[in-house]
Amino acid sequence: MAALPTVLIFGSATAITTASQFSLFIALNICKLGDALRRSLHDHAVQIAYFPLPRNVRRDAISFVSGVVKPFAEAFAAAAVVLLSPWLSAQSFLFLVAVVCLLWLAVTQILWRKTSTTLSVGEDSKAR
Repeated sequence: MAALPTVLIFGSATAITTASQFSLFIALNICKLGDALRRSLHDHAVQIAYFPLPRNVRRDAISFVSGVVKPFAEAFAAAAVVLLSPWLSAQSFLFLVAVVCLLWLAVTQILWRKTSTTLSVGEDSKAR
């Protein structure tokens, strides 16, 4: 689940630190790789993260996140880009993207630790 934010951080950092057109081309392709990773790895990893939940709770959680939270977050992000674009330079915006991705990585690590703990406790209780 950390592949997508890591690639986005790397792409943003590349775009921030370079000024040539070729470097910008490389940065954009790195970010496009992030889109491919989202479709191939990230979305599936998120689905696997729901697995420890009981079946009825899992269905409700997936429906709520996919149907409410994700569209709201995408709309919020789009509105933020539109509203902040007059005041932020391209480099400032890329820095903001990198900061948000670092927060995303931190939350992913926290959730991974909690999920790992929950799974190991569940396996210990099944072994008894």
